[in-house]
Amino acid sequence: MLKNLISIIRSLDKDDYQYQQGFIKATLNSLNESDIKNINEAASIIDEFKNDTDSFFSADELNLYVGKTIKFQINVSNTRNFYNNFSSFLNKNKIQSPNSEFYIKELDYLYSGSGECDNKQVDDYFKNIKLIEILKSISNYQSEIGNDLELFFYKVESGGLKLKINYDSDNLSSLNNAKLSELKSHFTKSDKEERKIIFINEMIGLLKNNNSYNFLLENWDILIDNYQKAFNFYLEDFSFEKIKTSSIVYFQEFTDRVFEQINKATINIFIVPSVYALMLQSFSSSSSNTIQNIVLLITMFIFSLVMHKVLFNNMEEGLIFIESDVGKFKEKANKIIQDLSKELEKLDRHIVQQHKKISMLKWINWIFFTLAFIMLVHIECGNYANFCAI
Repeated sequence: MLKNLISIIRSLDKDDYQYQQGFIKATLNSLNESDIKNINEAASIIDEFKNDTDSFFSADELNLYVGKTIKFQINVSNTRNFYNNFSSFLNKNKIQSPNSEFYIKELDYLYSGSGECDNKQVDDYFKNIKLIEILKSISNYQSEIGNDLELFFYKVESGGLKLKINYDSDNLSSLNNAKLSELKSHFTKSDKEERKIIFINEMIGLLKNNNSYNFLLENWDILIDNYQKAFNFYLEDFSFEKIKTSSIVYFQEFTDRVFEQINKATINIFIVPSVYALMLQSFSSSSSNTIQNIVLLITMFIFSLVMHKVLFNNMEEGLIFIESDVGKFKEKANKIIQDLSKELEKLDRHIVQQHKKISMLKWINWIFFTLAFIMLVHIECGNYANFCAI
């Protein structure tokens, strides 16, 4: 029936169409067969047929007036999908769009109920409805009575905001370039609660002196710009804190591992000389204990070899692994936070010092063996000289 009504209205001249309180007073010049068909299809809302002398006649007599001028009345007061102008359309569909096709006489635009909208004003309206849906989804509370909607947003530090959805067509164009689908998906991410809080805080800040919905539409670009800046700052701060926390764990792990090696080296600095001191005390200057001294020297050689090949090399390999891990961490960390370089330099210095201590242990190990060898040679040479003197 709507399309028949539209066809009738489009066949009227501008001066032959009068709208008043839900009724259309129409004058149709030169009635034709197509007009009669459309009138019959919409018969339930058309009545009061008059001829050019203002005499009434019934719809059954329409064929008698083909080619003539007729007048009639169209009752559109209960027609949900017909709107005389854009303002009346907004008044009846302020917070929710129609779920079926509709026609706006002022724009001469019929929307099919789905798909793309090719009328700018109506398209701006749909964008506005999408924005309202987004605001409803992130609001803390909402009050909806009929076609009236109030949204409540709370901010712990500075109270909250009551936003009544009331607007006119002049402000809808502010959403021309609004990327509302992108914004809607923005609030579905894993950190959606944080994103909502940031957006609400910026919106409350923008509307603190004027909490009208029209003002929000007029300054929508400003709100989005402020929100993006605040969100980027949040991301940078979040990333820094996350890396900082992880870095502390890494630093502690690296430090523990380095100092574990340092403790091993410190213990061995005391153990190795002590072992050699005990062994040196076991050397005998008696010629009858030559074999015992040689066995003791061989034992000391094996001890030195084991210390060098097993213990010291293991400590060295441990440091090499730590250096490798620190190097990998430095490659990642230096790309993100330059402030970590000082801590990494400290780790490098600890590792270099530990390498030096292990090298010193290796030298101490073989120096003591060399001293033991020299001592044994000295003892045996003395015994040999005594033997020759006898």
